[in-house]
Amino acid sequence: MGPCVACSADDTVPREFPDSALRAVLESIDEPALLYSAGGRIAAVNRAATALSDLPVVGITILELLERYGAYRADGKPVILSNLPHARALRGEVVEQGERLVMRLPGGRIYRTLVTSTPVSADGRVVGALSVWHDFDAYLRRLDPDEQPAGSA
Repeated sequence: MGPCVACSADDTVPREFPDSALRAVLESIDEPALLYSAGGRIAAVNRAATALSDLPVVGITILELLERYGAYRADGKPVILSNLPHARALRGEVVEQGERLVMRLPGGRIYRTLVTSTPVSADGRVVGALSVWHDFDAYLRRLDPDEQPAGSA
């Protein structure tokens, strides 16, 4: 975790956001959380995000991440990168309704997620985005504990 060491000088976590504060914010989120730099690279993640895969993701783009896990939209429509929650948040939008994605994690596990995002601002400008990947199957189990999620999203 920490600043994106693979990013260019203008594609880093803002200096005003100390690493200890970043860790505290990210680790206070129970579900996988990813912090994106203004340039769209993953700048930091929490432990829940790290637990999804042993492969490092800091420094890569969402496109690389989606390709790595064969991700697709739950409704079967094509993924449009500019419409993904983190991209919308980087344009200043708070994305509460999110995007449902399905991914195949290492070991073949299917992970269904609802991704929400919010802009990270400093001095009146968007300097990053914070995305949370909500476990959609867990959400369905909370709605009806006796019902198992269907095989399709």
